[in-house]
Amino acid sequence: MALTWQVTQQDTLRIQDRASGGPVIWVCAGILLLVGSKFAWWLLQALADMAQAVLHADFGYIFSYLFGLVLLIVMTAAFVLPGLWMLFARSVVEVHPAEGYVSEMRDYVAWRKTKRHDISDVAVVRGTHEVSQKRSNSTVETYRLDVVLKGDGVKEFLAAQPDTRERAQELGQLLAAKLGVPFQDLTSKRDSYEDILRERQGMDAEGRYKDEVADEEKS
Repeated sequence: MALTWQVTQQDTLRIQDRASGGPVIWVCAGILLLVGSKFAWWLLQALADMAQAVLHADFGYIFSYLFGLVLLIVMTAAFVLPGLWMLFARSVVEVHPAEGYVSEMRDYVAWRKTKRHDISDVAVVRGTHEVSQKRSNSTVETYRLDVVLKGDGVKEFLAAQPDTRERAQELGQLLAAKLGVPFQDLTSKRDSYEDILRERQGMDAEGRYKDEVADEEKS
């Protein structure tokens, strides 16, 4: 599939899937449209008969075939509309601009619209975690994208799963630019994400707030 990154005028980050869909989609759409065209032909014939009945004031015929006419309309729409959608519609999904991770964006878009003016900055954080293999453990670097809200702490942008520093920086800068807030690149630090989070929240290595520790030392 050919995925194109773009920022829409509605200020929502979206990916439009411009793929042709492949042969399976084309075959399914063709079958739906073929069956739908048959129902459409029957519908036209029924409409012609109904028009003649109206001209001749044959209300008995009109009422007796009214249900069949409605059924033909429903069946025609049931086959034609999905077929047209499969041919021409472009589904909107969220994707990382440099990766193939695809997920829903609706919740994040709705959240951005309500919380946009409370956002103070966007930050990219570097962390590490241990990965167990057959006979040894290895340390793997991970990156995460954070959106900092005023008075509401740090919210991780879970939809983004950047696996390199460059990709994390790319998405973070793009989000910050669209939101009109500062961008913080914290990927140069080798601390784990938990250490960075504690530092930003004013906590020491043991998870205690530094202000409280200072007060205890004074007392």
